[in-house]
Amino acid sequence: MTEDSALEAAQLHCRSLQEALDGFRRSGLPRIADWGGRLAAVLTDGGRLLAAGNGGSAAQAQHLTAELVGRYRRGGGAPSA
Repeated sequence: MTEDSALEAAQLHCRSLQEALDGFRRSGLPRIADWGGRLAAVLTDGGRLLAAGNGGSAAQAQHLTAELVGRYRRGGGAPSA
């Protein structure tokens, strides 16, 4: 691969990343804000967050609940997660 073709490949990759990010900003961010609001309302009302998985998904579920509980331990009562 020549230096010019490597630069072109990198620029093409960056453009594709920017397109993906633009799409996420349009459709992903509003969805995340909506779900965050729903989760906050459930936890504020004393509800529970149940997170589960298998393999890597289990690790992600454990990480999510640890983040929620850890943040609330520093700032007050923990939600039921």
